[in-house]
Amino acid sequence: MRLGIIIFLLCVLTQSCIATKYDCVDKKACREIENRLDLIIRFNLYFQSSNGEIQEVGIYLSNLTGIETEADVQYEGLLPPTLNDLEKWSAWYNLNHNMLRYDRKSDSVYVIK
Repeated sequence: MRLGIIIFLLCVLTQSCIATKYDCVDKKACREIENRLDLIIRFNLYFQSSNGEIQEVGIYLSNLTGIETEADVQYEGLLPPTLNDLEKWSAWYNLNHNMLRYDRKSDSVYVIK
């Protein structure tokens, strides 16, 4: 069941990345977010990143999108983002990708209002 959900989310994210890759206003900002979403997929499917790295991605996306992660805090720290988090952040990205901008001075992505 978990593998089916991961494959479904991978398909949705891949489709959204292909669709937004060509119509995104700031391609660098979109690449930054797509890379972070891809990192969550790789972690959940293949466990290909460190726990600290994936926690930073979860915090980053929560701060950028305003969508809090479902991951609980334990004595080791914040747990990795869930597949539900990935789905919510991907949906947010699909709706807001043209409002993302990359700031070269601060080396960060922000959302224009």
